[in-house]
Amino acid sequence: MGMSPAKMHEAILKNLPEKTGKTMEEWRKIIQASGLTQHQAILGWLKQEYHLTTGYAQMIAFQYRQAFDYYQKPLAEIISDQYSGEKSGLRPIFDRLAGLAQTLGSDIEIGGRKTYVAFSRTRQFAIIQPSTKDRIDLGLVLPANTAISRLKPAGSFGSGRITHKVSIKSLSEVDEEIAAFLKSAYLLAAKEK
Repeated sequence: MGMSPAKMHEAILKNLPEKTGKTMEEWRKIIQASGLTQHQAILGWLKQEYHLTTGYAQMIAFQYRQAFDYYQKPLAEIISDQYSGEKSGLRPIFDRLAGLAQTLGSDIEIGGRKTYVAFSRTRQFAIIQPSTKDRIDLGLVLPANTAISRLKPAGSFGSGRITHKVSIKSLSEVDEEIAAFLKSAYLLAAKEK
């Protein structure tokens, strides 16, 4: 049996850094700086300027256009959307996690996505996602050999860079260990080029 379209899409996104030299987040910034907004214009430009194959250029242009309108929203509005309705009770957990991440350094960039908020310095190091009405998943980029009982392999969670995740259901679970995980991911992001 062949790969499903969803799995194929996931595989292409995961392989973007290896195949194109950049993550989707890096491509998003490049396209945004170009000022291009139309799918065909972005597609042609990526093929001409970056010599991408049609498949990768198509995927990058599609991902960018799919998120384009969403990225135009202010971060506060994106976060409000994520923590509205049945997920509103998770907002205090998000606020505490985001606060911990922001205390790590003045070089942190925060970006809203449709389903999560990303934290980056040179590279993305963490994401916070309200995965269910009673659970937030904190995704982190940590060394592959990191094995702590609360941390689980990320699988396909997040942006493709995320290596580990931990599920959090209450404010009391945002403890010193979580703060240490965030700090480790933050420090590792500075070492990556």
